[in-house]
Amino acid sequence: MTQQPRTFALIEADLMQQMAERLERIERALAGVQMQPREEWLTVVDYAALVGRSPRTVRKWIDAGRVETKRAGSVVMVRR
Repeated sequence: MTQQPRTFALIEADLMQQMAERLERIERALAGVQMQPREEWLTVVDYAALVGRSPRTVRKWIDAGRVETKRAGSVVMVRR
């Protein structure tokens, strides 16, 4: 296996310090973040808002088979 040549760049000390400080701020901000998976299935109304169309248009897409759906009781859910 051959090694790739290394590339180095000279960065001014003050710019390096600014970058380090910015990285610290980002790390602190992200430390408190908890990621949650986004919902895979949305109601017709929520899906319509997401795609910028009316619920009526989404229902037409459902009737035409253009979007995947499932039922949760009496509620029609659309796959994101």
